[in-house]
Amino acid sequence: MAAFALPRGLSGPTFPAFSPPRPATLGLLQHVESVQTAREALGRLQRDAASAGFRHPLHWARPARPSQQSQGALWRRKPRSRAPAAVAEAQEETQQLGTVPVMGVNLMKNIIGATVLSLASGVAACSDLPGAVVPGCFLVVLCGAALGYTFALVARNCELLGVRSYRESWEKTLGPKTAWLVSLCSLIMAGSGCLQYIMVLSEAGSSLAATAGLPSLLATRSGAMLAIVGTILLPMSFLDNLNQLKFTSVAGIFGVFYYVFAMFWRYITGAYAPGGQFYKLLLPAVQPSFSVTGGSMLSPPVLTLLGMLTSAYICHYNAPKYYQELKDRSMRRFYLTVLLGFGGSTLIYLVGFTSSFLTFGGHSSSFIFNNYASTDGLFVAARAIMSFVIICTYPLLFVGLCQGALELLPGGPGVGAEAQKRKRNMTFGLVAGLTAMALSTKDIGLVIALPGAVTGSMLAYVFPALIHLKATAADAAKAPRLGLRLQRSLSRVLVLLGCATAVLGAASALKVF
Repeated sequence: MAAFALPRGLSGPTFPAFSPPRPATLGLLQHVESVQTAREALGRLQRDAASAGFRHPLHWARPARPSQQSQGALWRRKPRSRAPAAVAEAQEETQQLGTVPVMGVNLMKNIIGATVLSLASGVAACSDLPGAVVPGCFLVVLCGAALGYTFALVARNCELLGVRSYRESWEKTLGPKTAWLVSLCSLIMAGSGCLQYIMVLSEAGSSLAATAGLPSLLATRSGAMLAIVGTILLPMSFLDNLNQLKFTSVAGIFGVFYYVFAMFWRYITGAYAPGGQFYKLLLPAVQPSFSVTGGSMLSPPVLTLLGMLTSAYICHYNAPKYYQELKDRSMRRFYLTVLLGFGGSTLIYLVGFTSSFLTFGGHSSSFIFNNYASTDGLFVAARAIMSFVIICTYPLLFVGLCQGALELLPGGPGVGAEAQKRKRNMTFGLVAGLTAMALSTKDIGLVIALPGAVTGSMLAYVFPALIHLKATAADAAKAPRLGLRLQRSLSRVLVLLGCATAVLGAASALKVF
């Protein structure tokens, strides 16, 4: 049957068309031109249906959660008629739909970041034995699978509830009064990402400055940081139109492929092994070191590695967006997208971290590029490529951080001149605060692990599981299927796991034990 839906701007479920007893009502519906007219038409249609004793499968009285047969109808069905602006918007949305392979690659671009450069240090904190790479690989795969599942769970929660965002799913199940927790955690993760970018650029910039023979002040970490922030990042933080920077997401994934390949190539050629081409150029603190301190992957520092891995895979706030933009969307096709995105990212992480750890062992730096010689041509290019990509993608992350911070202010972002003033002051304040934090710590691993352990665990494990438990509570109270019982049991486990990871991971990152 043909589908009929409310025009954009009205709340309510979509439902199949039917033939009510009065043709005049159908005639009115066929000439809907505005939201107000549609609202009046819907009211008449409901009254006619009620007087005729008609009961619609999705019910008039309340917009119930779609049944298993109609899951996704709220997002998939298209209205029959819309105003011209709505039609143009719908056409724009249709043009943005992507196939499973395209969306999977986009998801990979969203996941993979600078964290791949710190994973080796997470393993090195536990053990300098070459065999530690085996349990390390197991943890990478395990975390990839777990966070891939919860990423899909976020989208599935939105599908069950008929909403379009992570925050809306929280509001509909756990209440709007506490929905700020989701925004706050996302804000902290965005701030952590910006801080990582500043620190990585400072490390890479100082090395490139030394290689190029620039003044010694620029060859120091703090000098390079202040120069980069003051002349590049601060002006880019004020950009309003970011459309021209979107191409760098494609360049970014190729940049990651390049420096992961460079790490792999240097490992298999033994260029940094004793007697290798670059071995004597390294300071003792960054030379390869194996089987000196021993250690175990069951020691407390493994919790720091888990926090890093959570940060490495976290992108859950965007899960509903990926689902909505999937062509011919269904949960089955979305699961394939998640498998491609998280599976490809896991493969990149495995190659990158094993190559770097097996090259430097216990001396693996939290910014692994610091282990490679400043005269190594492969890594001179890698530092330059990475710096360019980060500079271009930094504003894309910062704009979300700034907007999120403004939303938390009393009165919100403001309007007109007041909005511009608030945004300007917030931008200066955020850049200054991020720079101060970057100057005060050199441990990129800590910046990755601590937010990943706390806010990352909340966003990736605890919140999706709590929403799922609440969203399926009504079905569970009836005669739940075995599959639903297993899913709810897994959600309970995820809540406990996320809370434990947050507390213990934070303690480990701060070296409490």
